[in-house]
Amino acid sequence: MRFAVSVDMVLFLRHDVSIQEGPSLCAQKLTADFEAQHRGEHELTNEDLAAHVAERTAAKARKESHHRAGHRGRKPELGQAPVQWWRR
Repeated sequence: MRFAVSVDMVLFLRHDVSIQEGPSLCAQKLTADFEAQHRGEHELTNEDLAAHVAERTAAKARKESHHRAGHRGRKPELGQAPVQWWRR
């Protein structure tokens, strides 16, 4: 079976999404459409790309927050010497 997902390429520019992200976005869209038993045409919409950017931004914030939190207040385990940041 073949499926096509259409998208207005301007949306990639508008949302600062690289073209290389297109195939995975199309796969996600097809998966969501199939789970929702959507019949008919498949299209990446403005809302799809906006949701992708919002999730990407949230994931980046979580990663940065986790990274910062991981370097503060870390205590060495019993029997271990303290880890020095320059020795990692």
